[in-house]
Amino acid sequence: MIRDNAVLRSEIQLVHAGVADGESLVESLRRSELLVPSAADGAPLTTELDGVLWVLAFTSEQALAVYADARGAVTRSTYFLTLPGSLLQDVALPALGRPGGIAVDLGSAFPMLFPAAEPVVEAVA
Repeated sequence: MIRDNAVLRSEIQLVHAGVADGESLVESLRRSELLVPSAADGAPLTTELDGVLWVLAFTSEQALAVYADARGAVTRSTYFLTLPGSLLQDVALPALGRPGGIAVDLGSAFPMLFPAAEPVVEAVA
């Protein structure tokens, strides 16, 4: 069973209400453990929109089920991993090799897109 992601869900709802703190939102994502559906080979399920590849992630089994029911993209035979948001941001997104981000709770009342941050060039840092 995954850790309760109530803080992340609450932060996302604040974004939808127009009163969010971006820094707090990203920190909540990084501290959360998300369900990431994947293919049998372990690759995360993704969706593409306007050239951006979004890794699908969900804050609960219920949110994953809502998406699965709406899209039919996830079935009972689909594997899923429980991964920290920080790992998705720091490892999975750079591994995409193209513009990407994390799509949290697609199909729910409060979906959220987290685009990958632009890498800091070492010469500037």
